[in-house]
Amino acid sequence: QEALVLRTKCQAIDQNVPLAPIREVLETLMAQIDALSPEEKAKENQKLQSAGVGFAKTLGKLSKSMAKIFPVEKIDVAEKLSNFDEDGESFSNHLADFMVSLVDKWGALIIYIDDIQWLDQASAQIFNKIFESQDNQNKKILLLGAARSDEESRTQIDAIEDKFSSFIFEKIQVEAFNRQQISTLVCEFLGSQQVASYIPDALNRLSKGNPFITIEYLRAGVEQGFFSFKSGEWFLNQEALEKIALSESVYELILKRVESGPPEAKKFLQC
Repeated sequence: QEALVLRTKCQAIDQNVPLAPIREVLETLMAQIDALSPEEKAKENQKLQSAGVGFAKTLGKLSKSMAKIFPVEKIDVAEKLSNFDEDGESFSNHLADFMVSLVDKWGALIIYIDDIQWLDQASAQIFNKIFESQDNQNKKILLLGAARSDEESRTQIDAIEDKFSSFIFEKIQVEAFNRQQISTLVCEFLGSQQVASYIPDALNRLSKGNPFITIEYLRAGVEQGFFSFKSGEWFLNQEALEKIALSESVYELILKRVESGPPEAKKFLQC
């Protein structure tokens, strides 16, 4: 079945910026539509405009991209929503209703929120409104949240779980990969079971069992020519491995890969 999948990431600073994740969800939606072929873009824009009937003023105020479709006069949204007065309450009701209207047009809605422990109060209130409404009980809406497990985030995670306690149906603890799982990941990525044993050992140590970071190290190694395939087996230059390890964080590896990508990809990521 067709479903609209949107994603956003919370930042620590966003806790004091009302609706920053919601705004990013709307911007992501627009970026996804803009990346489509002209035919598909026209079709999806028609759905969006139909879903936005009655919510144009709210959407145009919150999102620059939405304002192109739903133009309104500019306002300072952060200032307007810093305190939830009656007007702010109405604003949040409209946003919640619009999110539900997306389900009517796309069949189902999946929203993925990374670092949900930093979700601001205004955004949390909107998601509560969506799930609390009796009219939305049969709507296919799924909210997926990923949170950090460090001690510093524990209090914030508990607060988020408390807010959504009535709607959480499953919690999954994602454990770090062990050495064998990292080895399997490396073999699948390189397309061969013949991999020098020190490669998964080193990547497991560098990534601390994080599969995403492992993949980034593998990509960096392949793109920079650090891997070699000799006599039917993969090897990795040890000096080159240390060069990769010098990177302060995995984000550096990702940024380097983005910078080396085609202009169209960079333009999409900047949306």
